[in-house]
Amino acid sequence: LCDDVQLQKALAQVPAHQQTTILRALYKRRRFAPIDTFLHTVVTWGANTLLSALLGFGSAPVVTQYIEQAILYASSSDLRRLAKLHPEILLTLLQTQVEAATELDPGLTTRVNAVLPVLTKNHPDAMLAVVTALVRYTPLANLQLQSLVAKRPNELADLLINLSDKVRLNFSRFIRQLDLDHIIQLVERQDMTLSDRNRWFRRIQPEQRAIIYTRYAKGWYDTEGCLSAVIVAALPRELWY
Repeated sequence: LCDDVQLQKALAQVPAHQQTTILRALYKRRRFAPIDTFLHTVVTWGANTLLSALLGFGSAPVVTQYIEQAILYASSSDLRRLAKLHPEILLTLLQTQVEAATELDPGLTTRVNAVLPVLTKNHPDAMLAVVTALVRYTPLANLQLQSLVAKRPNELADLLINLSDKVRLNFSRFIRQLDLDHIIQLVERQDMTLSDRNRWFRRIQPEQRAIIYTRYAKGWYDTEGCLSAVIVAALPRELWY
């Protein structure tokens, strides 16, 4: 790559997609000085959309300086880049914004949804805190929470049960991580959260199967009085009758 002065001249002249390519290469080499210099230049241009597209490549201090300005113009891909490269900075801003919210904010909801899968992977507790604050004014159904169910199923079950919202979340794959009280509460909802009974029932502990079968099996028989063979096979022997 050329020296920093040449870089600034080149960056000012090339199209946006080439600017992205150059800054990505600089980021991989940890050459933050020319990246930060160009980001400062972009700010002086008032090019907020360009700033949001490129900010993720900057150093942590520069990202912290401009993220609140840039995030308002960021696309989903811009937000995901910030989430991957500067997760703590983005999480701090999102937490501040959701705690300050006093009404439904569609833009804030969109931003949270864009980064939920990325940030939940390594920061599930922080994202749970963001979601918990956000649902004071945002319907749970507006959030794409399946990735958080995978990481914090009991906490998501609590949130869902306390709010009584109708959502399309599936807890069946993560049934082994749920405690018995949450399994029972989700069963009682009779919605999509534990819809695949044949799948989840055989995966829980035998003692849990016995309790749940005893409480709810009357509603599991078909019109001919038959129970699914998968359920029967999963029953503890003392319940075979």
